[in-house]
Amino acid sequence: MPDFLGSEQDKYQQDPQMEAVHYLKEIYEYIKRIADDVNRMKEDVDKMHQKMK
Repeated sequence: MPDFLGSEQDKYQQDPQMEAVHYLKEIYEYIKRIADDVNRMKEDVDKMHQKMK
């Protein structure tokens, strides 16, 4: 089978569990960034509400 991913693939070839952990960490970071963005938006909305009062 051709190896398109190169060394990244080799790293996890012998340990599929490590590969899963690696992807979970990436997903976690992604979700965390979205959560931070949502919190910033919420703060902006709260500020707008304060101005409207």
